[in-house]
Amino acid sequence: ARSNGYEVGIGSAAQSILSLAAERWAVQQWKQLLVDAHRVDLLEEGGLVVSQWAAPREAKVEVVRARLAELADAVAAKVVADAPIRERVEAVNSILFDDFGFQGNVDNYYDARNSFLHSVLERRRGIPISLSIVWTAVARRVKIPCFLCTDMPAHIVVRVRAGDGGYDTDLYVDAFGRKVMDFAGLRMFLLAIGHGSFNPDWVEQKPAKGVYSRLLRNLRNIYEQTPHSATIGTAETMRCIECLAATCAQMAAIAEADGAAPQNQELQIVTRIRDQAHRKLREWRFERLAM
Repeated sequence: ARSNGYEVGIGSAAQSILSLAAERWAVQQWKQLLVDAHRVDLLEEGGLVVSQWAAPREAKVEVVRARLAELADAVAAKVVADAPIRERVEAVNSILFDDFGFQGNVDNYYDARNSFLHSVLERRRGIPISLSIVWTAVARRVKIPCFLCTDMPAHIVVRVRAGDGGYDTDLYVDAFGRKVMDFAGLRMFLLAIGHGSFNPDWVEQKPAKGVYSRLLRNLRNIYEQTPHSATIGTAETMRCIECLAATCAQMAAIAEADGAAPQNQELQIVTRIRDQAHRKLREWRFERLAM
């Protein structure tokens, strides 16, 4: 059983030490994954690292893979492999959103669970980036060529290669809004979210590590805000600070693997937040052990 992120029957100070071990494990996993930042499976593997860090007992790799395979099998049963690309894309949407009930979590958008792959698959709720990861993982299993537009401002989408043409002949999927768009539709979508201009770099394929820099940045914002709504010193607040430290540690690991210099602004910020959080946690552990 768990209570506010801590396991009943284990002292909260001891549980905090376990959380630090999980943080170090995640950092090491990122370092190993990013030896080859262009590996094809990085999108899925990165999601597993974040999930296993967040919930090591609940996030079972074999369960995640089985659920993604189940979804892909349902798509394959719905549409033939040589169907037109639009028809195949629509089939992915139909399976995910109609048959299995995936949807954007508009009621609790800032729930951290919306960012964890295993949780999104279990609860069938997510935010644009996590639903796009699921959509892409399923689509690739049925040979739909696609990738996340990592640099898209505000709201990430998936780009589907529709042929040998450029970005203006491809399809785009808003997994949060369950829309399939051509390029004209994408321009309208951008206008609706406050971007009247278009930058071709927004829809270029980039290494998947950028997806997780963005996802972890979302989590960092969540964990930075959460402690302010709780009583400082409670186990729940300390758990948020542990998560904040680990999130920043993972962001730093990705930035360093990407060759960010020590003077890189974001690297400096996340390193400082991580170190401040660790200091606070050490003080808290000392106080708990002295009680």
